[in-house]
Amino acid sequence: MRAADRPAAGVPLNGSPAGPGASPNARSIRLAVAGLVTLGLVADKAHAEADHSRATLGVRHWVTAAVAARPATATAATSKLRLRVRIRISDHAIDSRFFGVAGAEWPDLDVAAGGRDTVAWEDQRCHRERGLPKIGVVDIEAQPEHGAGLLLAQVRQRGMRLPSDEIIERKALDGLPPTAALAIDAETKSTGFRLRITLHAAPCPLEIEPAALSSQAR
Repeated sequence: MRAADRPAAGVPLNGSPAGPGASPNARSIRLAVAGLVTLGLVADKAHAEADHSRATLGVRHWVTAAVAARPATATAATSKLRLRVRIRISDHAIDSRFFGVAGAEWPDLDVAAGGRDTVAWEDQRCHRERGLPKIGVVDIEAQPEHGAGLLLAQVRQRGMRLPSDEIIERKALDGLPPTAALAIDAETKSTGFRLRITLHAAPCPLEIEPAALSSQAR
């Protein structure tokens, strides 16, 4: 090959410029690729931090009960009594499990004024989110202060005789506090007691072993 036919230094045989003398288009492409790689690394880091944050955030549940005022039917003979409600709770998560019956009691309830919100049950620890627990009223028991007989209301059960005072449950939709995840209004047919059972949920920091955190961050 004659010297005149040889390609100039820094220019490939296909005629495209390379090296320091590359065209502006080639430099723009390289800068764009580098920018995309940098953005990808930043996005991966942000996703990892978000996943780590979600992994270390759990939930804590608790259940409260309140008695509604009943001024229309309150009489001198039944204005004060001891009232107790029992609630069946099923709360299952990977790191915390509870299934059983919890109760709330108002030992000196003024029927006309109602009973304030009382904690019937609460989680012993923060745990991972596994959906809402199941709650339901088992029975409501009232003992008037003047020695009258015990008043007992129960929910209807399959295969069992209808209770003399049945509890009707309805899902509550209004007047709920910010932490409420679910609320049930329970009313007794014969005695006319009305209670609101509220399931609360609040985020909380999970206590996870450092080794578990490292494996989740990878």
